Amino acid sequence: MLRLIRKAGCLVSALISIAGFLVLLFLFLLFFISPIAHWGIEKYSPDFTGRQVMLRDIHIGLLNGKVTVEGLRMMEPNQADTFVYAGDMTVRLSLRKALSGDYRVDTIGIDTLVAHIAQHGDHFNFDDLLAKFLAPDTSAHPASTDTVHYSTGKISVRNIRLFYNNKYPSTQLALSDGYLLIQRLAWNEPLIKLTTSAKIGQKGFVTAVMEYNQLTADYGLKIKADTVSTAPLFPYLAEFLNATRADGLFTVKMEIKGNSNTPTAIAIRGNVAFDQFVLTDSEEEKQLGWKSFSIEIDSVNTASNLYRFNNVLLKEPYLLVTLTRKGNNLTDLMRQPTQQVGQSAKLAGAEGTMMEYANPFIMMAAMIGQIAEQYSKNEYGMKKFAIENGTIVYNDFLTNEQFSVLFQNFNAQTASFNDASQSVKFDINTLMNRYGNVTAHLAVDNKNYRDFDLKLAINSLTMSIFNPYTRYYVAHPFWRGDISFTNTLSVKAGKLNSNNRLIIKQIKVGDKIKSDSAINIPVKLAVAILRDRHGNIDLEIPIDGSLNDPNYRWGRAVLKVIGNLLVKAVTAPWDFLSKTFGGNPDDLKMIEFDPLQDSVTRAQRQNLDAIGKVLKEKPDLILKLLFRNNLSLERDEIAVRKALLKWNHDLQQSSDSSVRVAAAKLNLSDLSVNDTRFQSWLTFSTGITSPAIALPEKCMKVIGGIPIADAEIARINQARDITVRQYLMTRFQIPDDAIQITHSTDEGQNRNTPRPTYDATFDTR
Repeated sequence: MLRLIRKAGCLVSALISIAGFLVLLFLFLLFFISPIAHWGIEKYSPDFTGRQVMLRDIHIGLLNGKVTVEGLRMMEPNQADTFVYAGDMTVRLSLRKALSGDYRVDTIGIDTLVAHIAQHGDHFNFDDLLAKFLAPDTSAHPASTDTVHYSTGKISVRNIRLFYNNKYPSTQLALSDGYLLIQRLAWNEPLIKLTTSAKIGQKGFVTAVMEYNQLTADYGLKIKADTVSTAPLFPYLAEFLNATRADGLFTVKMEIKGNSNTPTAIAIRGNVAFDQFVLTDSEEEKQLGWKSFSIEIDSVNTASNLYRFNNVLLKEPYLLVTLTRKGNNLTDLMRQPTQQVGQSAKLAGAEGTMMEYANPFIMMAAMIGQIAEQYSKNEYGMKKFAIENGTIVYNDFLTNEQFSVLFQNFNAQTASFNDASQSVKFDINTLMNRYGNVTAHLAVDNKNYRDFDLKLAINSLTMSIFNPYTRYYVAHPFWRGDISFTNTLSVKAGKLNSNNRLIIKQIKVGDKIKSDSAINIPVKLAVAILRDRHGNIDLEIPIDGSLNDPNYRWGRAVLKVIGNLLVKAVTAPWDFLSKTFGGNPDDLKMIEFDPLQDSVTRAQRQNLDAIGKVLKEKPDLILKLLFRNNLSLERDEIAVRKALLKWNHDLQQSSDSSVRVAAAKLNLSDLSVNDTRFQSWLTFSTGITSPAIALPEKCMKVIGGIPIADAEIARINQARDITVRQYLMTRFQIPDDAIQITHSTDEGQNRNTPRPTYDATFDTR
């Protein structure tokens, strides 16, 4: 019995010793686990993470399951820079549940979290961590079939600061005042709900509420962004633009739903605004911008091909277009492909092309491209698209002199349309160079955007603004002129038909200037021919062509027609004027007389009436008449006529009264050179019996020679000049100084003139 008692005493002593040891161990752990953990984390963190982790303090509460970490800092591999810093972290565990296999974290809280993200090409400063912790497990051990039961209560992170730095292109982005809240995570609850917010830059603020289903990969996102500057993204745009600035303020209120397995299938509704956008070139001159660009999204569902918008509004846009002999400013803004490829290679950090995710704009372009491939225009619509109070500045230095057009108060608006609409209609109006009113009505075929109808009207535009062109091309400025232009244009299946009307009121041409570039054309004469008695030009210009021809340009075609009209007006004015007033162009070209005719008959009146109408309707024109005639032919006519009259006069002096009476009754038209009595008289008077001598030569000898004939011709010519001038002055009130008559001294030209003729040309005073 004593031995049994002794053994029991030893057992009790052993138990007491073990209990004491356990108590001492517990007390040791209770008081020293935190320092041990502190030491162990800093000692072995490089082995487990590849990074040095340092702590300011750590406290592990074994009794209440509360773990507090202060000043946790994970360093970069270089041991000099901080990768992540956490100020105060608190984790509260449920130890009792953990003992039963239910791992429950009641709360996780972090106050102050600072992270530094660095990127170089497609490499990040946390790649080593991903490689270490996400590497596949290759160790050989049987797979566990047990489900780990876990859950968390509220996870909150406050005062988040994130600094992003991309080496190429050089980009810095800072987020501050960040907040993250996850309400609950659990092994049997696939839905994750989180709320986050942050300040971006100086004043931009973003909040987001997201739900994600881990089983189905469905997600829903509600996001609000207020005045977020896009300036930090400019280096990415600089890949494609020769610009010093391209930024604005982004504001969003949007709901997005989708599935992460099919990223192009998304559903969106809400409002998007991009305000205060400015794009400047390499010289810091503004090229493009607007005050506000807002989009109201009623419903967009890419999977269902549904695209419905309420209002799309662009307020106070600005566009600068400058043409020079080297190109234009919009083309100059774009970087050349060779430059872009070189920069992309640098961005990749190696030979080859850069990764798509390296540039967010490339990512967006790729995603939009994928959506566009799926877009079949099933169902879409828009209540209104509008441009309000825009400004367009157009400068042209192609003539080495600045030509500028300023479009102000540019407004455009569409009527409501959808996929069932036959066409999309635009109403456009603007003010051109302060005084010119421009209105346009455009209807675009909703099934084929290449087919459209346009009605354009420009009123009260000053002609003088085109002087840089007119001085360069035709060596004349225009001091006055009020332009009105209307255009009706239709494009169907690539075929263009256009009716244009150009009216220039009170046009006045300046004097010719010296120019090496201008074509030699009498502009003043062309204008005088084209304009009417009121000083106005009114032209109908039909244009057609094929837009399938890459060299065809409607504007060039219009200018070519106008140029041809100017040339034709001065080189062939009769054709142009005859179409204007009706009639035969030959009526304006010349006035023909019969030999020795010195008065106006019906034949001449037809020509003179046509010329008179032109001079009356176009008072700036003067008529130049060049008279030409074959002097030799008229001399012969004069000689024969005078010889017949002289013979008749001799008959009237006959001693035979019957002969005298008969001769007195004869007119010149009754006298004939074939009368045998005349031929006998002519032989008797000249003494010429040879048949080799022509009748006119015999007659010339009878009347006294060439001087007598020439004197008569001069009298007849003078009478013709007077009768032509008087007819125009009396019938059409043409001023005397508007008619200039000269006589040709070109003997060759005169010899080739079968009838006395006035050649008509027109000129200006």
